[in-house]
Amino acid sequence: DLDLVFIYTHAPDAQMSDGPRPLSPSAYFARASQRFIAALTSLTAEGRLYEVDMRLRPSGNQGPVAVRLDTFMDYHREKAWTWERMALTRARVIAGPERLCKQVEAAIRGALTRKSDVAALLADARTMREKLAAQFPGRDIWDIKFAPGGLVDIEFIAQAAQLAAAQTGKDVLDQNTFAALEKLAAAGVLAEGNAAAL
Repeated sequence: DLDLVFIYTHAPDAQMSDGPRPLSPSAYFARASQRFIAALTSLTAEGRLYEVDMRLRPSGNQGPVAVRLDTFMDYHREKAWTWERMALTRARVIAGPERLCKQVEAAIRGALTRKSDVAALLADARTMREKLAAQFPGRDIWDIKFAPGGLVDIEFIAQAAQLAAAQTGKDVLDQNTFAALEKLAAAGVLAEGNAAAL
């Protein structure tokens, strides 16, 4: 599925649109986002184009569909859970005005490099992995995704290690797990042998 987050900005003095049916900025961006999701998830003769997951937006399913940039930044500075920060290691800005894209990229980088308790971060990652393993134990040793040592384990290691190392200023962030492992090895966070095995 696609994990999506819609982020917008608007002029500070913008109150309502000036069209025939005026909308507030938050209502406009919420409706535009909902229409985009509907287009991606509409059932066609070939099935759905994509399944869409919106739980990564600030406040998860309880939050608005589209959020202002400052709300996104505040949430990830003060309230984001470890799993949300781990998921952000894979975040890519897909579309938008160039200035907003750069601001969102900076906000993501800020969230990934902010100081946190490394022991608590790693404990959170371990607890999350244990819960996921209980829910999806892996059918057998050939279950490349969920079996012990499978893709999920590798992704958890790469994501948690990136968060732990990035806050010290090391250049280890990459949305691609393979590239992240290479950067973690080059920065001395992972031993070369371990990085190669992963």
